Amino acid sequence: MKHKTTAKILAFIFIAIALASFASAEEVTYTYSSVNDDILATDTVTVPDTVVVNLPDTTWKLELVNNDSKFKIYMPTLNSTEAPQLNIKARVLDLNVQNYDGSVGLNSGTYRAKYAYAFNISELTSKSYTLYIDYTDYASEISNPKLFQCDFDFITNTTNTSTCSLLATSASNNIASASTSGFSSFFITQDTTTTGGTTGGGGGGGGGGGGGLGSPKIIYVTPTREGESVQVIQGDELIILFKGGEYHFRVTSVGHHKVQLKSLASFLTYDIKLGEFKTIGLTSFLNRDIEVSMYVSNQFAVLTFKTIERPTFSFPLLPPRPRVPATEEAAALPAAPAPRPTPTAAPSPAAPSPEELQVPESPIGIWTIVAALVFVIFLVGGIALYRVRLHHLEKPPTVTRTGLEPDGLPETSSKGSEPAPVLKQGTVEKGIPEKKPEAKPERSVEISKAKKLELEKYIFHAYSLGFKDAQVRKALIEKGWPKQVVEQILKEIKPKK
Repeated sequence: MKHKTTAKILAFIFIAIALASFASAEEVTYTYSSVNDDILATDTVTVPDTVVVNLPDTTWKLELVNNDSKFKIYMPTLNSTEAPQLNIKARVLDLNVQNYDGSVGLNSGTYRAKYAYAFNISELTSKSYTLYIDYTDYASEISNPKLFQCDFDFITNTTNTSTCSLLATSASNNIASASTSGFSSFFITQDTTTTGGTTGGGGGGGGGGGGGLGSPKIIYVTPTREGESVQVIQGDELIILFKGGEYHFRVTSVGHHKVQLKSLASFLTYDIKLGEFKTIGLTSFLNRDIEVSMYVSNQFAVLTFKTIERPTFSFPLLPPRPRVPATEEAAALPAAPAPRPTPTAAPSPAAPSPEELQVPESPIGIWTIVAALVFVIFLVGGIALYRVRLHHLEKPPTVTRTGLEPDGLPETSSKGSEPAPVLKQGTVEKGIPEKKPEAKPERSVEISKAKKLELEKYIFHAYSLGFKDAQVRKALIEKGWPKQVVEQILKEIKPKK
């Protein structure tokens, strides 16, 4: 019975954990990349142009990268009950065939275009995003990059350059970035109105373009559930703010589709590869505190830091039975049979729909499970210890069990050897000698080997305490041990004393 009860408790705990695994939805990230004019989505499978994702209560992000890694779109966390069907169009523009009439000088004026890319996601036109253009191939021609956003017609493949608007552009390590919304074409240009060297040195004038954009810096980042992104280069120091503490990391290398971080406290290194998620313990290297993913473009990388939610174990309980007033309950019962063949029943009140019923949940924390397991271990251990001590043989003579119970046990020889009482007649005939009763033969008494060993243990223990043979024999017989057995074992033990 004890083993069955323990098995039931453990089975209940495992079932509760299994049910809790379905309690919350996980975040999903979809990465889109361009192959020629088609956009591919990479999650577990690759599908062309259009992606349909059916996941309830989904939090997801959009990341688009073209096939030569020069153009990237990053759209932060989106919440939707169902990820939309995305119809994505994207292409690199040929600068030589664009019509620059009415432009702000994208061809030969104030701003000179060096690279252009167009894309459109009609379902997400209202969402804001950040775009990145890698102009490493044009670094010798661009010292002060500026990004322009223009209207583009994907049917005629033409750009309306008269609608171009200048974006607030940031640049670092040959990467230009800007935040905007709406989808169209983008041009990266050289701003000819500024002066200064192209790479920060020589040429004198203006103290060198770039202004130290490539130098290492200190970056603060606070991980969030949705994800916090930062731009890093090799040599940067990351200070991660987590649960009131600061955790320092050094960016030791960037490139080859990988970023390496080194903890300045524990000196452990973490390799964060493109398309993978790396779990890092901050409070302890054994913990799962944050999750880091990355995007690499040459010597430039974007890292996204997310907190890892602790799993909460819960399982649904049965909803309470709705109470029906007595009057309505009486009305719901079938009416008394009438003379008509088919009795009519009063209509019952409409039951609440499943959506209206709120199913209560009983959360079971991880510490509740740990406490239950500890309780089970102590319970089983206590029972086992009790049974061991109960059957232990090394006990003093005053409490040693005799092993003889009143039912179904052999008679002791001390009683079996007593002669039967003889009744004398009132008158005895002369000349006839009185007959003496015949003594009954003694019956041999046998005990099990275990009982014999227990009796020997008892006798040796009594000898060790200084008792004599007569005292031991008397005590054993009084305890109910058969006299024959006691005498026999005492004879066997005497030579061993």
